[in-house]
Amino acid sequence: MSTDPSKRAGADVLGRPLLYTPNPIASGSSVSHWDVSASPNLLMEPNISPDLGLILVPPKDLTKPLLKDLGW
Repeated sequence: MSTDPSKRAGADVLGRPLLYTPNPIASGSSVSHWDVSASPNLLMEPNISPDLGLILVPPKDLTKPLLKDLGW
């Protein structure tokens, strides 16, 4: 298995990050977290990952833009 360096893991074809949208909906996690397919892992995924980075600004982390988009 290999990755395609021209595509971002966890993004749609336009490069927009995917949201976590499980079926059935997971209360408190759905649509307010990034999809688990993102690589490298992002802070606002629905689970804690040991490989989270220390750079918490875009494009390394999308937490602040997500919270701003949600109205925080």
